[in-house]
Amino acid sequence: MKSVTGKTSDQLLKQLPEWKQHRFKEFWLVGWRSGSKQQAVVSWERAIPDIQTADLVIERAKEYEKNCRRKNIPKTMAATWLNQARWEDVPKPKSDAVVDATYCGCGKEVAVLHPEPLCCKCYADKYSTQKFEGHSVPYKRVLGNQLKKMNLVPENGETNESYWNRCRERLGGSLRLGPGRQEGLRQMVTGEGVHADSEGGG
Repeated sequence: MKSVTGKTSDQLLKQLPEWKQHRFKEFWLVGWRSGSKQQAVVSWERAIPDIQTADLVIERAKEYEKNCRRKNIPKTMAATWLNQARWEDVPKPKSDAVVDATYCGCGKEVAVLHPEPLCCKCYADKYSTQKFEGHSVPYKRVLGNQLKKMNLVPENGETNESYWNRCRERLGGSLRLGPGRQEGLRQMVTGEGVHADSEGGG
């Protein structure tokens, strides 16, 4: 380790390559409020072999500063942080973005909050299951299989709305899916997207 006796941090920095000098200054601006700046320069010289590492360490130092500020805990000295390679285990700070739990991603009002804010339809689409032949499977798969067994499969050229109405008529009007779900019903049965030439007006 270099001796810092009788040398200022600026004098020590001038002994480093120019890229290392500039990046140390950026690292120091993160806000190290305690410890020797001179010793931090020495630790920086030893810990940073290349520009990529320097950029990574600066990024992690900023994350470390944010975490300490959020938790209201003091930061360690810069030299200690560098000597112990603390940048390798810095947790990412939580996002500052505020999650709006009022509306689902589809734009409808949220009905459930866990495991994520969703409206009833989106929650059912993503998480609802039902027992089928002894197994919990997505309800859409169960419905699709049942429609296939009843030979309620989309016909060539049949529009989504026409297929929807045929299913409802066959099931005596008992089919309950939200408005605008004709395409989804078709996909449940076919397992495929709907081609433009099979869609039509209502």
